[in-house]
Amino acid sequence: MADDVQAIQELIRHYHQTVSDNNPEAGHACFASERFRFVGNESEDPTRWAAVGFFSMEEIRQWENALPDDYVYTNHIEFLHTDVRDNLGLAVTSETGSTNWGSRWDGNVNVWFIGKIEGKWKILGSFHRDDSQETFQ
Repeated sequence: MADDVQAIQELIRHYHQTVSDNNPEAGHACFASERFRFVGNESEDPTRWAAVGFFSMEEIRQWENALPDDYVYTNHIEFLHTDVRDNLGLAVTSETGSTNWGSRWDGNVNVWFIGKIEGKWKILGSFHRDDSQETFQ
């Protein structure tokens, strides 16, 4: 199980590095063929949490293609908890970073859902409690 915990944490670190490196194709390899995203609207009240979407790889590519060539992303990850049960994993992170678009986050709590697909860990989706729905409209 320790090997799986390490592999899941490395997967999430690697994904963020691909965003920092502006290497979307390498980032795609971190995901299952579809992914989901939920946000917490910066609230601990679960009645304010919102579904953002269930995205195909093509939809993710379209979003990435809309990013400017000079897009800069930095992110520091601290793993608060990682749990593995058979072929399903969960990682809770605290993340601090920024983009050159003016977005900044400090200690945002995110939950990453990970599945083992054909022997490899892949990101299935995520819940970002400290993001708001307005960010994605």
